[in-house]
Amino acid sequence: MEWRRVLLGKAFLSILALLIVLNTFFFYYQHGGSYGQFGVRAESYNRNLEELASLSWEEGVAACDAFHEEVSQAIINGTWDKGSDRYKSASMEAIKAQLEYLISYPPYLNGIEKDAKKIQGISLFSDPNSFNYKNTVKTANDFARMKGRDVSFGHDMAVTDVLEDRWADYSIVLLAAVICAMFLAERRAGLWPMIYAAPGGRVKMAAKRVGILLAGSVIGTVAVLGPKILLSAWLYNGLDEWGRLLQSIPMFKNVPIPMTVGQFWLFYMAVKAAGTFLIGLVLWAVMSMVANLGLALCAAGLLLAAEYACTTIRSGSVFAILRYCNLFSYVDYIQVFQRYLNLNLFGALISGSDLVLVSLPPLCLICAGVCLAVARYKHPVAPVNRLLRFADGLRKKVDPGAARGGLMALETGKLFVRRKGLLLLILLALILTEAVPPYRRFDPLDMYDQYYEQLYAGPITEETVASLEAELAASTEADRSNSLMRLINTVSRAPDGAWLIPSGPYDSVWSQDDEGRHGATALLALLFLVLLISPIASQENEARVKLLMFASPGGRGRLWRRKASLAALTSALVWAMVYGTEFFLISRYYGPFTCLAAPTSSLGLSTICFTFIGSESSTPIWLTLSLHYGRRLLIMLSVGQLCMLTSSLCRRNRDAMLVNMGLIVIPAALVNIGSKALASVSFLIPLECVPVFFSSAPFIVCALTGAASAALSCYWLTTHRAVFHAVVHRLSAFRAK
Repeated sequence: MEWRRVLLGKAFLSILALLIVLNTFFFYYQHGGSYGQFGVRAESYNRNLEELASLSWEEGVAACDAFHEEVSQAIINGTWDKGSDRYKSASMEAIKAQLEYLISYPPYLNGIEKDAKKIQGISLFSDPNSFNYKNTVKTANDFARMKGRDVSFGHDMAVTDVLEDRWADYSIVLLAAVICAMFLAERRAGLWPMIYAAPGGRVKMAAKRVGILLAGSVIGTVAVLGPKILLSAWLYNGLDEWGRLLQSIPMFKNVPIPMTVGQFWLFYMAVKAAGTFLIGLVLWAVMSMVANLGLALCAAGLLLAAEYACTTIRSGSVFAILRYCNLFSYVDYIQVFQRYLNLNLFGALISGSDLVLVSLPPLCLICAGVCLAVARYKHPVAPVNRLLRFADGLRKKVDPGAARGGLMALETGKLFVRRKGLLLLILLALILTEAVPPYRRFDPLDMYDQYYEQLYAGPITEETVASLEAELAASTEADRSNSLMRLINTVSRAPDGAWLIPSGPYDSVWSQDDEGRHGATALLALLFLVLLISPIASQENEARVKLLMFASPGGRGRLWRRKASLAALTSALVWAMVYGTEFFLISRYYGPFTCLAAPTSSLGLSTICFTFIGSESSTPIWLTLSLHYGRRLLIMLSVGQLCMLTSSLCRRNRDAMLVNMGLIVIPAALVNIGSKALASVSFLIPLECVPVFFSSAPFIVCALTGAASAALSCYWLTTHRAVFHAVVHRLSAFRAK
């Protein structure tokens, strides 16, 4: 019965189907669909690789270099096709890296043995009992297993693209967390005492649930990861290369275990399933130990935070073992597998990857035993929890202060504390720590362009042209000369008042979004805004206190104003976190924003940034930049008011969340992957801002939508007559009694 309830229940099957569809759908459109660069990436890579497959590795490298020279010359002549040629350039660079690696791999293996002997001859490392000496011996012996094995040229992206996508890893863990939540369903339903009193309601049922969790982990791993492996192999023509040596791929250069690609996939999925099983056991043990759901979530959050903090320990630290004996080693196991590092474990040497594998079975047994013990000895009725008593005492001290803070403080506490909004903000902050800036189009002469743009930044004068010509006369490098020739041509035809500007950060801000970074950032902002604001008004409906609040003196106009202000502040906070991080990363990766007083038309002189080509605007760049991010803030504020309107119309938080997902997030996600069906009603394109930067209509429509949403929510929460009559009816019935 328990197996059918969990693994064949609607909740598990629907979530599993949703994760399969989302992971497969997004992966296909990212690498083989019809949107931007991703639409031709696989096709271009396969075609160029097959053209070079008949050549020797050295000839292939020479062919890639020749193509690079042709592209450089085409850029100088102004005949470079920034469309199809760019895709071929990216694939040729990847293929060249593969060929150079294949040429260097045999010497690399021989060099490991030679370096080990050299190090052992140094007096500092010559002691046979020292860690350094044992490390050199073990390293040489491990990599000696790879000698005599032939590496081959093939479709590396059929493997690497699967491993670069992290969503599948977290999707599998999410599925395990859902199973653990279903194990505790009887507590929410008030059936825990009855199940605990049944003959098989403790250890027997817990043992079955351990098996269910293991089966769910295996099913989730195979169902979510398997289709992506097959799809990637099909897109990159790698289905017939599963017998190829894994070390033929540069990503696995430091893996001393001889195996084929097919064997690796079986091994990888087995480790992922076992690691997911371990993570599920840990979550189940923590959540079953603590009866209170809020405390259980806090305990699980603290544990995961501590585990994540251990991943920042340096490899040379004496505590490096904690970095590998870690839950996140099983979430992102490929980072452990592809890195060779020997650790000192009580005098014995063991690699980090082996340590993770060796510790996995005993950890699973220990955690399973803990889950069984908790099920056996944890009573449904127990003395008052000390943590709950402490929390109650803290609440008695905090609540009066919050009450004195007024209605705004109470509403903020409800949204961010009781509705776990603070946890969502922490999660958003953690996601943003791994964010990357918007993609900036590559140019073969980019390094020299940026150098001279920074050197001669400022208004373009005759002295600027003369200095660049002097630099050209003194240059002896071909690429440097080509860059100078292009810059001289650019500044010579610049209109009066134009500036030479370091284009790096501005190209990133107003890039054409070939990698989908603007869309992904906008989608992230919309998703967390929906998650945060959806319960803002529906929480009173779900608690059935709306009538009471409506009848109170401040329960109408004053309450709406506080909620609308809170929605606006939350929208501004998410905007500041997401786009503040983007602004910081752009300035960090591509240089600071300089020449802010220059006219915006100067941005059109850049060799990469195409947004402002042909623009004659004399508006200073700082004002254009402020308008760019200000429009994004306007969109976020409008979305926040729309979320508040739908929340006020729904009776439950879940309904409000689903409605907002359907209205805001799903259309944005479809637009982000290239579908144009809902582009006209999605907030994603205005929030990206770049595609419609010179059009005011989308922003006016969004602003009107936000204003109309605010007006309708005000009407519904302050003057809705049906609610007023319901209040009068309830009061009349009360007086009659």
